[in-house]
Amino acid sequence: MRISFIAVLAAFTIALISPTSADAAQTLNGVLDASDPIWTRVFGANVGLNCDATSSISGAGVDIPYDTHRVVLTSVENFTAEIVAGAGTDVTDSYIFLYCDPFDPMNPQTNLVALDDDGGAGLLSAFNDGDGLALNVGQVYILVVSLFNPAGLGGGNYELSLGGSAFAAEVLVEKTDMFLIDTDMDGRADIGDRIGYTVQITNQGTTVTQNSRLVDVPDPSTGLLIGSVTTDQGTVVLGNGAGNTSVEIDIGTIPPMGIVTIDFEATVTSLNIDTGFISNQAIYSDDLSPSVPSNNP
Repeated sequence: MRISFIAVLAAFTIALISPTSADAAQTLNGVLDASDPIWTRVFGANVGLNCDATSSISGAGVDIPYDTHRVVLTSVENFTAEIVAGAGTDVTDSYIFLYCDPFDPMNPQTNLVALDDDGGAGLLSAFNDGDGLALNVGQVYILVVSLFNPAGLGGGNYELSLGGSAFAAEVLVEKTDMFLIDTDMDGRADIGDRIGYTVQITNQGTTVTQNSRLVDVPDPSTGLLIGSVTTDQGTVVLGNGAGNTSVEIDIGTIPPMGIVTIDFEATVTSLNIDTGFISNQAIYSDDLSPSVPSNNP
């Protein structure tokens, strides 16, 4: 979360869940059929790590079913992913796309990072290490799995393997901020102003999280308001005690579709003229999730 000295910039999102090891591949399963949404895909893109790959709208790839998966890297490496053939899989001719969040199927050229048609086995798709997809660690990307042919030809069950530290993002952590005290009412962060932060954690997966924890260290230009930390589930470990300078919440477990809300306040104590921003990031972790920083610290 960044609050400009010019204005308040609200809300970022990070989503976290991972395989049991940062280096273990995670396998996702899905189905591409007539029940999926459809789009007109693009083709011929270069790699655009700044969400700016150039591409063309396909004349043949119209009304193509697609699935989306939110993915995150937890270490510095090239992102890899592959549609694999295996027992119980039916897809024979795939197409995969990588977008910066958000992905808009009505504007498929926007936010595109890369695409692949036949980089895997046969007519299956893959992003390989040689593609050079050096994604930002901790940033959420949208991986779109689709088909080459319209009308679902070559579709059915598929298996998607994520390589390295990449994992599917199923625990959603959204953070917003607002001025609680804006001394001169100018909408800018000034010394003495008070900022309220709200972190909402939603388990969008199908399993109960274990040993969920949230840590948040306020920007050095602010001071945590002792006693302001609240959570509607779990225990405040740090934040309300004398001398505390950071927030730590022992959440416990979060059931599927469960939501946990955490609030705290900070007072602006100085201005960082080098960056022009007050930065604040939350880090969520659980037994299956590595400690991953928010995507907009």
